[in-house]
Amino acid sequence: MPNFAGVSEQTVSQGGAESPQALEAQINQFAAQNPQAVEAIRVAIQQVMQTGELTPQELNMVIQLATVAAQNPEMYPNVRKFAIQNGIATEQDLPLQYDQGLVFVLLLAARAVKSGGGTQPVPSLAEGGEVPQTGPVKAHEGEYVVPANVVKMKGKEFFDNLVEKYK
Repeated sequence: MPNFAGVSEQTVSQGGAESPQALEAQINQFAAQNPQAVEAIRVAIQQVMQTGELTPQELNMVIQLATVAAQNPEMYPNVRKFAIQNGIATEQDLPLQYDQGLVFVLLLAARAVKSGGGTQPVPSLAEGGEVPQTGPVKAHEGEYVVPANVVKMKGKEFFDNLVEKYK
């Protein structure tokens, strides 16, 4: 992932977000107060994607892994191991311990990509939609994961319409 101007470890540590909701609020606040930095992040990601160093699928996976780590920091060792085993990152890229600053930057990057358009949208469990490739998925109590063969039998449109109908 590119180095993002305007986002420093000090920026992240000042907020002291400890819960996923607090981290999300901190991201929202940073994005609202620093639209130029968010745009710079979006541009940097697009440039890296244009060179082929990062694919939309890899970006989606990075964001999904960061989301899992933000929602459950105890899962970070598993997330790190998965990222390394799947070639998304190297051991040197990811610290051994959960790093809230890193997760903040990755989720801020997701926000930048979503807000700027021009790249593939990032699906999430909260919004519904197809997951581009397998990986760790964290469902909340009461949520369902539909097997691919059922989606194939009923059709993607059926599930997309169902999600849209009950938003």
